Amino acid sequence: PNRCNFCSEAKSISFHNPNVGKLADKALRRTLETISLGAEAIFFDDSIFLGGNISEIEIFCDLLEKEKYNTLTKIEGEYNSKAERLRNFEFAFQLTADKVLDIEKDNINLLARLKNVGGSYMYMGIESLSDNVLKYLHKYASSHDSKFKSCEERIEHALDLCKKARIKVGSSILFGLPGETEESIEYTINGVERLIK
Repeated sequence: PNRCNFCSEAKSISFHNPNVGKLADKALRRTLETISLGAEAIFFDDSIFLGGNISEIEIFCDLLEKEKYNTLTKIEGEYNSKAERLRNFEFAFQLTADKVLDIEKDNINLLARLKNVGGSYMYMGIESLSDNVLKYLHKYASSHDSKFKSCEERIEHALDLCKKARIKVGSSILFGLPGETEESIEYTINGVERLIK
């Protein structure tokens, strides 16, 4: 996992991080700074949110939840624009289908927690639904779970999990990738039509 040609930084930070919590803390500090400057929403433009480190994502949710609670209880009864922005704050993030499936295995409630703390939109780079094309990209290189017969099934299941958590998902499909054929293009187009439910 995390060997996709498009997700390069995940290779260096998602496997072993001796400073667990530091990424989440830094992300929270930047988030609060941005909110204090007037922002109402943020897009975390990592290829994989917080390196795909599930512990970091959980810590980020904990910290943001605590910050929202503390800010709102401190100023209860008086209007404060920062508190209002924090209460209504939304953010977008990027995960792979495999990382969503990892979250399902490790902490089924994490997607719902992301939504509850403001994670309203997730970007997932699908690129193609052709297993052959995805092999060239090293995307979904691991045999993640034998219950899925194809990458398309893994992607569909990940999208279903996001839908259950009420997280909107955007994606990209790329054509002209190595290994691409007219048949794989047609297969991907038809597959995307099936995935849009």
